[in-house]
Amino acid sequence: MEKLWQRTLVLCLTFIVLAVGIPTVGVAAVEEAVSADTENTVLPLDENAAPVLGITPEQVAALRADIMATALAFEEDCDIRRYGIVYSDEVNTCLSALIRNSMPETFHISTWSFYRQTGGERLVTRVHFAPYWYTKREYQEKLEQCDAIARQLTADLVDSDLTDEYKALLLHDRLAAWVDYDNAGILTDTVTPVDHTMYGALCNRLAVCDGYAKAYIYLLHHIGMESYICRSSRLAHAWNIVQVDGEWYHVDVTWDDPVWDVTGRVNHKFFLLSSDGIYEAQHTASDYDTTPTDTRFESKDLPWYSSVTAFQYLNGRVYYIDNTREMLRYREGTAFYDAVSVEDDWRVSETMGYTENFARLSMDGEYLYYSLSKAVYRYYPETGKTEAVYSPKFTSRPYHNIYGMRTEAGMLYCDVTDTPNYDAFTKKFRQERVPIPAPSAVQCGNVDGDGQISSTDARLVLQYAVRKIDGTGIDRTAADVNGDGNVDSTDARLILQYAVRKINEFPAA
Repeated sequence: MEKLWQRTLVLCLTFIVLAVGIPTVGVAAVEEAVSADTENTVLPLDENAAPVLGITPEQVAALRADIMATALAFEEDCDIRRYGIVYSDEVNTCLSALIRNSMPETFHISTWSFYRQTGGERLVTRVHFAPYWYTKREYQEKLEQCDAIARQLTADLVDSDLTDEYKALLLHDRLAAWVDYDNAGILTDTVTPVDHTMYGALCNRLAVCDGYAKAYIYLLHHIGMESYICRSSRLAHAWNIVQVDGEWYHVDVTWDDPVWDVTGRVNHKFFLLSSDGIYEAQHTASDYDTTPTDTRFESKDLPWYSSVTAFQYLNGRVYYIDNTREMLRYREGTAFYDAVSVEDDWRVSETMGYTENFARLSMDGEYLYYSLSKAVYRYYPETGKTEAVYSPKFTSRPYHNIYGMRTEAGMLYCDVTDTPNYDAFTKKFRQERVPIPAPSAVQCGNVDGDGQISSTDARLVLQYAVRKIDGTGIDRTAADVNGDGNVDSTDARLILQYAVRKINEFPAA
């Protein structure tokens, strides 16, 4: 009877211990869920996040990799007890920033939360994801689409000899030219969650600021460069901090792609700036990451400050339009060269016109294309020759001009309108789309295309050279008979000499 009584007492005491929750050896500590801080996610660098989390920078990188692997495997929980992170509001913010600002591939995550111990050291035990936006199969298909587009946009840069700043520049421009900002969604409060993702930017080609920023991170990662998102609650805005040669810089692709979108227009006002530089460039708030301090890319003599169209990379050269000097130029090695003049007038009446130059630049992988006010021209990099490939019909709208242009998949897109100031309907109703004509054999001196070289051709060239006519209907490649890349009075004189049999051939023939 005594042994039975003792056993009964032990069982009762055990039941009481378990019922009231007194910790016992070998029993796991009780957890509680904590909502993630998704508002104040200003992400520090790994070396600065380390003291916040109480771990090393190397452990921060490993933690990020663990969280990423869990999300990509569509698992609900990532156990992070091994890192020994003690919970605090600051830790919550830092962990949320790792998820929100440096993992663009995790666009399938809808919400997340953290679990922490209710007693003892109050360690963060796990990150919980639920639910996901897509099924695993749907997500994999979307991720493959993103990867295919990223490879398309980065393939020629992976093994190039370009410096990091020019790689970052070309991807900045390609992304800005690829994506339209969802201004209609902002104005009508119909922005979707996808607009905030790299999938929205790369695959739908429509995004808001953090969609641009995440896509830029993803593209940079494809060529081995580092970046993360910088956010400001006061500005309600997000952009990138990018590493170039070991230094960090602000880059805001969104604000360099101003609304409403003009085809082929890319600004460079917010590219590779220090924290002071971007503050002076309208980011006037004090609640964002100010890690970048280097100012070496803030000289206004750098080529991108004078260009309002996309830089292009072709055959080892970086081509761009200097809209201030009105010149198509290229960089080869560390030297810069003039290629062809893009001087022109964008007139709005017989006596008035814009002082700005709105020439745009694009390419198809073999040739360059640039637009002037009345025509689009093909530029041959090997010879420096040009030829007109398309001129819209201006008969009923003489003071309309080409303000936007790009080429893609064998098609030419031209925005033909009476103002460079677009609205929501400009591209919808004023964009012309035509197949790019194949390169044609050019007859030197036959400027008007009638098959004859005569004084009429010489007269047209001279009128164009002195800006009496705008160049509509003139084949500039045929007009440049001395092969110097310009159409001027020297070409007119040579054509006239040929027409009256003073010479038998042209220098460029």
